[in-house]
Amino acid sequence: MKNALFFFLIFALVGTAMGAAAVYQQWTYEKMKQHGVRAKGIVARMVYSRNTAAPVIEYYTPEHEQRTYTGTVFSSPPAYKVGEVVTLWYDPNDPSKVMLNGFDQWFLPAIFGFFFLVFGGVGYGGLIFILVGKAKAAA
Repeated sequence: MKNALFFFLIFALVGTAMGAAAVYQQWTYEKMKQHGVRAKGIVARMVYSRNTAAPVIEYYTPEHEQRTYTGTVFSSPPAYKVGEVVTLWYDPNDPSKVMLNGFDQWFLPAIFGFFFLVFGGVGYGGLIFILVGKAKAAA
């Protein structure tokens, strides 16, 4: 019984951490949308790693300074095409901090959220099952 309790407690803790990471990542994106500068960029090229690709975006600041951002999410098939116009937000104090609209924006919250559901579901479900069993046994 102690082993099962420990197992479910670890899963619940990992699930909670994943849920917190999902919420934090989404909060960071929303904060960037509220306080960042919205701009249009163009996918200049793709960078490849094995069979996956990430976009290299060129965009301009209001001061007409050209900036380049390399996406951090690699996918197969690529989520973007060379020449595609994309919406992005960047930090006005640090234009190298960029968030792309679309795939890159929801990818990390979705991954962390999925692991929250899996680990949290197993962990909290098991803990509830154990506690209900103990309550029934005590009654």
